[in-house]
Amino acid sequence: MSYLTLEQIKNAQDLQKTTIDVPEWGGKVGVKQLSIKERDELNILRGLFVKDKGGKPVFNDTKEGQEAFAEFRLKSVAFCLCNEKGERLFSEADIEELGKKSPAVIDKIFEQLGNAFKTDEAN
Repeated sequence: MSYLTLEQIKNAQDLQKTTIDVPEWGGKVGVKQLSIKERDELNILRGLFVKDKGGKPVFNDTKEGQEAFAEFRLKSVAFCLCNEKGERLFSEADIEELGKKSPAVIDKIFEQLGNAFKTDEAN
């Protein structure tokens, strides 16, 4: 039996990709699943959320909770937008630029991310 090499693991394309139609921007955007590092970073923000009666996470109604949700939503979109190779379009430094876009468009993409990769739903 031969084991995978470091290079094989690093080069494995294991994150799914799909597209979301964004006519407000004139076309479609590529989106990818979150990496484990990205998901963990977002889960830290989720610590400021509470669960509603159905068990779904919602932000707590404090200034800190509202700020956490705003950052969670924006980073979720920024972390998932990708090119055809599955590489992120927005670096950490670029996320502020994404925050200048239309709330309706960012909300639309954010809502569709939840349905794009059903396997990430429980995470």
